[in-house]
Amino acid sequence: MRAKSSHVHIDSEKIDAKLNAERARLVALLRQLADRLEAAPPARISEGLAWVAAGVEMLVRTVEKALGRDRRA
Repeated sequence: MRAKSSHVHIDSEKIDAKLNAERARLVALLRQLADRLEAAPPARISEGLAWVAAGVEMLVRTVEKALGRDRRA
């Protein structure tokens, strides 16, 4: 029995376009979050601010590590 040879064509332009679209989407979401945090009255966000800050710090560390740029190095 012969194994089928499967030729997989990888369209790097499509992959690049999808990556760029996802990056733009993520950047837009983060900018919207920053705008909402800046516009919110301090009294309204004071209780959840520490929780949000901890989550954002973890996100930043994770992204930096994934991109190969650990800030501590």
